[in-house]
Amino acid sequence: MQRGGEGKGKITDYYAANADYVVRFQGDKNAGHTVTIDCDTYIFHLIPAGILHKNAQSIIGNGVLIDPKVLQREILSLQSSGVSPNLKISERAHVIMPYHRMLDELISEHQMELASESTRGGMCAALADKGYRIGIRMGDLLDPSLFKKKLTVAYDFNVKIITQVFNRPFSQNEDQIFQEYATYANALKPYIANTEIVLQKAFHEGKTILFEGAHSAALDPDHGIYPYTTSTSCMSAYAEIGSGVGLNAYSRRIGVLKAYVSLEGESPFPTELTEEAANFLRERGNEYSAITNCPLRIGWLDLIHLQHAVKVNGCTELALTKLDVLGGFHEINMCMGYHLEGKHLSYVPASINEFKDLQPVYQTLPGWSVLSADEIHHIIEKGDKALPETIRHYIETIEQTVECPIRTISLGPKREQTMVRR
Repeated sequence: MQRGGEGKGKITDYYAANADYVVRFQGDKNAGHTVTIDCDTYIFHLIPAGILHKNAQSIIGNGVLIDPKVLQREILSLQSSGVSPNLKISERAHVIMPYHRMLDELISEHQMELASESTRGGMCAALADKGYRIGIRMGDLLDPSLFKKKLTVAYDFNVKIITQVFNRPFSQNEDQIFQEYATYANALKPYIANTEIVLQKAFHEGKTILFEGAHSAALDPDHGIYPYTTSTSCMSAYAEIGSGVGLNAYSRRIGVLKAYVSLEGESPFPTELTEEAANFLRERGNEYSAITNCPLRIGWLDLIHLQHAVKVNGCTELALTKLDVLGGFHEINMCMGYHLEGKHLSYVPASINEFKDLQPVYQTLPGWSVLSADEIHHIIEKGDKALPETIRHYIETIEQTVECPIRTISLGPKREQTMVRR
């Protein structure tokens, strides 16, 4: 619901305990969804964060762009931890190829300061091939003759752009890529399936399906802070497209937000904290990228941007994480509007030039002390009424401003440090 790193992995894992299916429906390997169980921490890039629940069938939907090398590594990592993945992969999901990764890097260099720097994972170029109708899908990898034919076309097209437009060499030849990806196909074959049929059947049987999104509202290319965005939709509505389950399948839409904001990259950030305050939260909240391990930028909660995200996603409820991390401030600011050239704004402007010039209008609330482990345990055990009054005031201010109830609260990284408000 914000700029990423809100704790979607933890909330997915929490609700997966009562789900029959958990579905990743968009994004690529640049997600870093973190789940902590006892002393073990798992970071998921492609596999749904519900994979640790044996009762739930995990599915990577057709809307996900898959780097098979990364996916195979994730599966092997789980197996080495004693987890046998109950996983299916959509045969319709598009595959990220080596030339896609190089093109992402070259395009990012070409864009310079006009857009967010690419993570060089290949998503943008793979989506371009999908649009050009020369993309390779997971199911294609299982048919060597078809894969070879499609690879010849896509390889020729993409390598011409690399060598003739950007004047750069490309080291891998077509046969090397074919052999490499044939190895991935052999390893992933047991998991590749027609997942749309599986999910449609599950829906009609009344099974509980949990859809897990990646990235964040601010990174959505249509409704986010464009061009400081990713390349694929991050909206909840994309669950229908990226899974193959129809419009009437969703009874709840849970938006996940953090008690403050963090982001990676050079996007404009109106509520960014001073370095001293940012360092305090960064260390307490372990605010480092799960992808690059770089320190994240930190800011106060922006309720105007959050309200926008709630509305465009059609959220029915919210899950609020890292309230414990925000403890220790005497006062806490919340952005309730913006000033732009002497005018007051209560919406997020579409113009990036206007967004860069926004000055936040803050409401200051009383803070709360750092919660001890015993205090957190007591709150989880006794429920909402055991929360300190200052925290309840903070929660209620968010609810009233964005007009959406906060039903789930996380007070730490572990499963048992989560509660549902009644």
